[in-house]
Amino acid sequence: MTSTGTLSVPTLLATLPRLLGSMPRESLVVVGLGRDGAVEIVMRVDRRAVLGATSSARSAVVGEIVCADVSRVLLASFTVDDVRLSCPALDAMRHELEATGAAVDSWAVSRGRYFVPGCCDDNCCPPSGSPLPTPWARMVPSLDGLVVRPDATARRSAAAAARRWSGARARADWEGRTLATWKQLCAAAHAGSGVPATLVGRVLGALEHLGARDAALLALLGASERSQRDAIRAQDSGAVADAMASFTTRGQGAPPSDVAVRSALDVLALLNSHARRRDRPALHTLAAAVAWWSGDFDTAAGLCAKALAVDPQYRLAVLLDLAVSRGMAPGWMALGPH
Repeated sequence: MTSTGTLSVPTLLATLPRLLGSMPRESLVVVGLGRDGAVEIVMRVDRRAVLGATSSARSAVVGEIVCADVSRVLLASFTVDDVRLSCPALDAMRHELEATGAAVDSWAVSRGRYFVPGCCDDNCCPPSGSPLPTPWARMVPSLDGLVVRPDATARRSAAAAARRWSGARARADWEGRTLATWKQLCAAAHAGSGVPATLVGRVLGALEHLGARDAALLALLGASERSQRDAIRAQDSGAVADAMASFTTRGQGAPPSDVAVRSALDVLALLNSHARRRDRPALHTLAAAVAWWSGDFDTAAGLCAKALAVDPQYRLAVLLDLAVSRGMAPGWMALGPH
């Protein structure tokens, strides 16, 4: 069985709806894998949009794959059409992706079963396909590619807003306005509506400051608003101490729901899509903390590695990576070091 890091291809196919947030229908899903098998980018495109002699959708997908620098691509056609013998959408997309030099695997998923279109080996692909296995419940992917990067104009707008917001740090109301901006971004990201690049940029600018990063961490892990206010003001308080204790003290806290984990990653992926290189260590470390809190230590370690690849001295990533390597579990797991 082909493997993608710790996941088999069938398990990854079954998990794609969780990665995307909904069941893809009449869609091609494109998964880019790094050299270590980690999921680097996930995209969904309408099957009809990739057909024809020329297709802007195909070009956009190829451009994202090239930017992500992946070594392997998994293509999956989710459809109710009869594609047992061939899938024109898969073929059209595969030919252009192969031109990038990446290895490409093509699969189809239909009515809860998977197969390789055109495969005549009954041992590999029975005539009716094979049933999808149980999805992997705790899959926290890389932030890269979960949200397709906006165009250069939007990225420049976000960068300019980040500079302005970071530069206004001395204003007396900066902390309160930053917390309000964070809430506004989270609400927009969860609503799935268009999020202005300037709003994203303001949060990226705020995250250049330690207090704002501490407050964001507490917010992502579900701590109280009081603890977030104290953290952004760099105030030692009982609220911050209680929050940290609930994360790390054995037997305290509660496991996060899949919805909470997904929501946190949606926000971080949106920020990452507009981010400058120097923003990425903070974002990947925050995502690593979410992964650790969810109990997914392998993904937490991988995300720490991404942060440290950009900034080997990034302190929170160093500390979190050390905690993960020593088997330090979140308090709700009631395990302690193991």
